[in-house]
Amino acid sequence: MNVVSPRTTIDPETRQTWLWGATRTVTLADLGLIVRRRLWLALIPLFLVLLPGLAVIVMLKPFYTATGSLVIKQPDVPAAQLAPRAGQAAVDIQTHLEVLNSERLARQAIAEAKLAERVEFNPAVDPPTGWLASLKMPDWKGWLAGMGIGPARWAKAPGEGGEAVPDPVEAEVLPRFRDQLRVVPMGDSRVIQIQFTAQDPALASAVTNLMGQLFITYQLDAKLETKRVATTWLNSRIADLRQKVEEAEHKVEAFRANAGIVQGRTSNLVSEQLSTIGTELLTAQATADSAAARLREVQGALNTRGPRAVLEMMTAANPGVGALLQSDIAARQRQAQLLSNYGPSHPSVVNSRSEVASLDAKITAEANNAVAAVRSEAAVAARKVTTLEESRRALEGELGRTKSAEVQMRDLEREAEANRLLLTDYAQQLNTHERVAIDQPDAWVLSGAAEPSLPSGPNRKLLAAGAVIVAVALWLLLVVAAELMENGIRGSEDVRHALDAHPLGLVPVIGGSLTGRRALARHVVNRPASAYGESLRGLYTSLMIEMQRTGGGKAVMVTSSVTGEGKSMLVASLGRMVTQQGQRVLMIDADLRRPSLENLLGGTLQPLAEPLPADAGIAGMIRQDALTGAHVITAGALAASLKAMGRSSHALGRDELAAVLAAVRHLYDLILIDTPPVAPVADSRALAQAVDQCIFVVQWNRTSPRVARFALDQLRDAGARVAGVAVTQVHSRKHALYGFGDSAVSARAAYRYYSG
Repeated sequence: MNVVSPRTTIDPETRQTWLWGATRTVTLADLGLIVRRRLWLALIPLFLVLLPGLAVIVMLKPFYTATGSLVIKQPDVPAAQLAPRAGQAAVDIQTHLEVLNSERLARQAIAEAKLAERVEFNPAVDPPTGWLASLKMPDWKGWLAGMGIGPARWAKAPGEGGEAVPDPVEAEVLPRFRDQLRVVPMGDSRVIQIQFTAQDPALASAVTNLMGQLFITYQLDAKLETKRVATTWLNSRIADLRQKVEEAEHKVEAFRANAGIVQGRTSNLVSEQLSTIGTELLTAQATADSAAARLREVQGALNTRGPRAVLEMMTAANPGVGALLQSDIAARQRQAQLLSNYGPSHPSVVNSRSEVASLDAKITAEANNAVAAVRSEAAVAARKVTTLEESRRALEGELGRTKSAEVQMRDLEREAEANRLLLTDYAQQLNTHERVAIDQPDAWVLSGAAEPSLPSGPNRKLLAAGAVIVAVALWLLLVVAAELMENGIRGSEDVRHALDAHPLGLVPVIGGSLTGRRALARHVVNRPASAYGESLRGLYTSLMIEMQRTGGGKAVMVTSSVTGEGKSMLVASLGRMVTQQGQRVLMIDADLRRPSLENLLGGTLQPLAEPLPADAGIAGMIRQDALTGAHVITAGALAASLKAMGRSSHALGRDELAAVLAAVRHLYDLILIDTPPVAPVADSRALAQAVDQCIFVVQWNRTSPRVARFALDQLRDAGARVAGVAVTQVHSRKHALYGFGDSAVSARAAYRYYSG
C-alpha cells in the first residue's frame, strides 16, 4: 500500500475550492498574476474589436441636429368643463406626438425634401464600386427554401414570379427617417420639441421646419375635411328630418279629420262643450231648486193664509199687487166707517160691500195667477235641467268615443314634435359649423430650427471609451474562460490538494534551440548546472528523503496516467544525472508496447566496459550509456529474453521483473523502471508489486486532476508505494505567474544559480 507522509495528508473536510484550483483566498496579487499571464489574450480584442472600432469611429461622418418647437393651442371649452379636461391635456399632447410621428407626415417630408435621392437615406443612390461591388450578402432565405425550410416565396428573387420589388422608400428611407426624427413634449407644458439629425446641417434645419409646417397644414386639412363631412351629413339628416316632419304633420291632420276631432281654443270641441253644459247645468239646477222652493212657499201661503198672503209675498216683485192690497184695505176701512154711520142696507154700505167683494175677487185672481206663474217658472227650470242633463250624457258618450282617437293622435303629434326638435337641433348645428373659423390652426411655430453650426455627433471620445470598455470586457471574459478551462496540475499545491500526494519536484521544459528528443535527453549531460539539471537533482533529493521515510529501497518505477507526459524523458535524464554524481544506476525500459528509452539513448548505447559478476544472470541484456556510464536494459532485450523463455513478449509480468530486480539489486544504487501509463493498460499495476517505490509523472498544466487521481487510485489499489508526483515540462516563466509557493524556483532571481 502507498504510504503517505503525515505532513502531506489533507483532510477533505477542510478543503476549500478556488476558481483557479488552489485552496486560498484570491488577493490583489493573485489578480495581478492572472492579468500578467493572460495579457497575451488582449491581442484578440485588440485586433478584433478595439482597432477596427477605432478605425470605424475615425471614419464616421459628423452629423448635425436641428431643433424647433411648436405650441399646441388650448381647446376652446366652456369653463364648467375645464376641470374634467385637466387630465385630458396629456392625452391631447400624446395625440399630437403620434401625428408628428405618423407615416403620412414622414412620407410627405421625404417627398418634399427629396430624401430618397440622398445617399444618407438611400444607399442605393450611390452603389459601391470596385471590389466592394462583388461583396454580396448570402441569400439565406433562398438557401433555407432550397432545404425545404420556410415558405416557397423565399426561393424567388425580388421581382421574380410576380413578387413586387421592394420600394426603396419603404425599405430604406422611411426607417432611417424615423430613426433620425425625434419628437418630445417639453415638460408639463403644451410645447412640443422637434429634432432632426442629418449629415447636412442645412438639411437638418430644413426638415425640422418642414415637419412643423406639415403638421400645421395637416391640422387645417383635417379641419376642412371634418367640416365638409359634418356639413354633408347634417344636410342629409336635415333633408330627411324635414320630410319626416311633413309626413308626420300630414298624418296628424288626416287622423284628426277621420276621427272627427275638432280642436277648440284650449282642448277639443267636445270637451269644451261638455265643460260649458256642465256649467249651465249647475246654474239651471240651482234655478230649478230656487223655483221649486218658491213654489212650495207660495202654495203653502195660499193654502194656509189665503190669497192675500200670496200677494203680500209678491209685493216686492210686483208693485201693482201692492196697490191692489192698499185699495182693498182702503175699501174695507170705508166699509167699516159706513157701517158705523149707516145701516147694512144703506146704499153706501151696499156699494162699499160690492167694492170690497170686487177687490177680493181681484186679489184671489191675482194670487192664483201668481201661484200659476211660480209653478210655470219651476216647471220651466226643471225642464231645462232635464234637457241639459240629456245633452251632458250625449256629450260624455261622444267624449269617450274620441278619447281613444286622441291617444293615437297624440302619438302622431309626439312623433311629429320629436322630428321637429331634431330638425331644429340639426339646423342649429349646421349653422354653428358654417360659422366656425377654420383658417386658424390649433398649433403654431414657437421657434424655427436654425442651421446648426456645431455637429451633435458622433461623440468620438465616448465611442472610443465604449470600444475600450468592450475590448477590456471581452478580454476579461477571455481571461475568465481561459482560467476556467485550464484544468491541469500546475504546481506542488495542486499535487497536494488535487491529488492528495507528495510533490517531488518540478521539471522545467528545456528551452533554447535544441531539437529532437535525443538532444533533449543529452541536455542534462551537456549542461548539468542548468535549471533542468538542478530540478532533477531536487527531484532526486526529494525521492531519497521520501524513500528513507518510507522504508528505503532501490527499485523505483516511473509511470504516468496517460502517454506523452514525459516519464521516459524523466527516466533517461534522471538516470544520467544520478550516474554523473557517482551513483550506480540501472535504467530498465519495461514498456514493451511502446518502448522509448532506447530511442532517447540511441547512438550512445554500447556493450559494458566492465563485465558484471557471473552470478548476475542477465549480464548479456545490459548495455552501457557511452555519455555517462549508466547501465540500460532496453525493451528489445527484455522482449527477446521473454521470447527465448517461451513467454509473451508484448508485456512484462511481475514475476519476470521481480526476477530481473533480484538478480541486479545488489549491484546498483538506483534502479529506474520506465513502465507503461496506468490508464490505457494494466502493466504498471502488475509491476508495482515488484518495485520498492513509484514516481508518478504528470505534465504541467495539461494532465487532468481527475485522470491523475484515477491513475493514482489504481496504483494504490494495486499495492504500489507512491513516493510522490513529479510535474514535468513546466514552463518556468508562466509558472512563476501563478503565485504558487514553488514558483520561487521559476523566478528570475533563482536563475542566477543556474548556468545554461
